[in-house]
Amino acid sequence: MKRTWLFISVTLFILTIVSCGSSSESDKKTTESSEEEVIKADPLKTAEELTQCEKFDEKEIAEAENKDEIIRFSSSYNLTEFPEEVLKARNLQTIELNNYQGTSLPADLVNLQNLSNIYISGANFMAILPDFLPKLKNLKTLSITNAKFLNLNEAFKIISKCENLEYVQINGCDVLYEIPAEIGSMKKLKVLDISHNKISSIPEEFYTLPSLNKLIINCYESSSYNFDELFANMKSLPNLNTLTLQYCGFTELPEVLNDYPALETVYWREEGKGWENSDAIIKTVENMGKKLSNITVSWNAYGTMFYDYN
Repeated sequence: MKRTWLFISVTLFILTIVSCGSSSESDKKTTESSEEEVIKADPLKTAEELTQCEKFDEKEIAEAENKDEIIRFSSSYNLTEFPEEVLKARNLQTIELNNYQGTSLPADLVNLQNLSNIYISGANFMAILPDFLPKLKNLKTLSITNAKFLNLNEAFKIISKCENLEYVQINGCDVLYEIPAEIGSMKKLKVLDISHNKISSIPEEFYTLPSLNKLIINCYESSSYNFDELFANMKSLPNLNTLTLQYCGFTELPEVLNDYPALETVYWREEGKGWENSDAIIKTVENMGKKLSNITVSWNAYGTMFYDYN
């Protein structure tokens, strides 16, 4: 009798383990399927295709019957916090926060794995970027403007871990910061706009960026760029095609720009003598163009919207 009960007990124990294993394997497959579904439910669109997609604000998303069909979110102005209903639009690829008054982004944003473009304008109250950004594996564009209190140094330490970022715009920081060495790991970075920031120095690692082809920069009086060093070192950027220099206080551009391997266009704009009126501006730019014989010099300070770059 004891042997019979022992046999039954062992059998039940084995069946329980097998059942748990099957259940665990089933749960694992379900989880994998769910994650696969979130990522691939709607194939990522090209930049051109995105421009054809309808924009929805937070109210329209809340009222939408099928939130999975929504690709672009463009908020109403002056939101003080990120609307929760937007997080249910799981196939969002573009988020535009217009004059965003919030201090942060919600952690659940990491579940929107199709997200490839984030634009935040008027980010006056954001001091730090969320550390989950590198988990957004499809993130390609990050634009944050008028970020008065954003810690630029810490921001670049976070976004340098975003392995697929190609377009970065962070400007309007009102505190003096160094660009950290971590920027050198951004091997896919193509366009960088760090204008209207107070930047004291740029690290050597920046000059190793292999894909950078557009750079937008300017200078506050309180910044302490060593421009001789900056221009000399930028010769190391193999694909720098376009350079925008705004209000840096130059009377002329350095001739070393002629030695850049890929540079074709410089957008240059200043204030003061030589920039008083259209005739003076044209003459100043034409004279500079003669010195930089291999480069097109233009006074038009790059009016293209940042999200048109990609």
